[in-house]
Amino acid sequence: GIESPGLSAAPAISVYVREMVEKEMMLTRKESYVSIRKPMHYFRNSSTKEKNEIIKKDKSFGKIVCRCEKVTEGEILEALRRNPKARDLDGVKRRTRAQMGRCQGGFCSATIMELISKELNIPFEKVSKNGEKSEIVVGKKGNF
Repeated sequence: GIESPGLSAAPAISVYVREMVEKEMMLTRKESYVSIRKPMHYFRNSSTKEKNEIIKKDKSFGKIVCRCEKVTEGEILEALRRNPKARDLDGVKRRTRAQMGRCQGGFCSATIMELISKELNIPFEKVSKNGEKSEIVVGKKGNF
């Protein structure tokens, strides 16, 4: 609840609060704590040699789903499997940049929805843009 001038103090305040909580609750850092997450593959930034090596290990990285941002099926599946898992189109977008290009998902959204449906084992019409009540498909063919 600090106002704009207090925003610059936020980092120091967070350190102070962390120290208070640690002292009060006698918290200790886990030995197995990992402070830095391994980044996801960003296929478009890899060299040709690196791309070929990635594809040799997993063929799904050889299929480009989002042409604008050059995001592969492998990257999307990784986003759906990796913790925290993407559960909707926006989750995939935030993790991979798919749907952020010139077409804004016009070409790749349906394919991404199919991948989400299969990977999460949910009906295609239950795939959402951003969580509950943001489903994109409102009925099956013949039910309109």
